[in-house]
Amino acid sequence: MPDTQDNAFMRFLNEKLVPFSTKVAQNKYIQAIGGGSMSLMAIIPGFFVALVFGALRFAFSFTSYGNMIDCVYTLLQTPLAGITGSLPGFIILIIVAQALKEEQNTESAELAA
Repeated sequence: MPDTQDNAFMRFLNEKLVPFSTKVAQNKYIQAIGGGSMSLMAIIPGFFVALVFGALRFAFSFTSYGNMIDCVYTLLQTPLAGITGSLPGFIILIIVAQALKEEQNTESAELAA
């Protein structure tokens, strides 16, 4: 598993968002309005999460799916339901799941050692 510092999103949070939210929270005008820096620092990440998912919702409104739920249903649930509808497909699905579980257990054992 890659280190969190290698992840682009975590780098963005650590290098850009945290210093920005700290500067905003230390602003004397915001402290007078918000009553303290900690209450405002909790709002800023929530605002960015709402902004990202709002943008995703807006983008999906232009697709043929209409929303994210219909997209997941069409792309994942419908094909998986077709696979499990037959015995050979179900057996293949069980074998793949077991192989992935073994790989996960192997990685966990390597990290523990």
